[in-house]
Amino acid sequence: MPDGAAVCELQFDAAGRPTDCRLLRANPAFWAVLCSRPGEVAGRTACELIPGLEDRIEHAGRCMSITALRVTDQRVAVLLRDETERQQAKEALAANRIRLELALDSASIGVYEWDLVTGEHRWDDRIWVHLGLPSGAPLSFERFIGAIHPDNRGALQAGIAEELIPPDRRSRLP
Repeated sequence: MPDGAAVCELQFDAAGRPTDCRLLRANPAFWAVLCSRPGEVAGRTACELIPGLEDRIEHAGRCMSITALRVTDQRVAVLLRDETERQQAKEALAANRIRLELALDSASIGVYEWDLVTGEHRWDDRIWVHLGLPSGAPLSFERFIGAIHPDNRGALQAGIAEELIPPDRRSRLP
């Protein structure tokens, strides 16, 4: 769904603080978000249209973000962005993280990451425990490889080297 956009006239309290805005005109996407036709809501205030209005609203089963940009002393441009898919993805990611943590804890294994572009190493807390190192000790590939059982170290190093060499530069025996 495209972003909704509208122009609204600000309303102020006795102290001169903005308290609401009256809808003057809007694009079709804005009307679609409100599930309305222009004649049904034109001239009404934001608080009348969407009670409990904040910077994010749930409306008609959709999660919408709202951004208001002041264009004059009396007018604001209001942008509505449908954040439903983003919100659903965020919730799914959080659920997957919980499942991953449960699986890692259950298997008593940790996560080691090596960014080949930056050279940065990241270990989770479980790796420190497995290696018997204090949290925050210097990280390196050598330290990680040194923790691998000697019988497995050569195969792991060969596999990593194989993956680091581009396919067109690998030599294979017939």
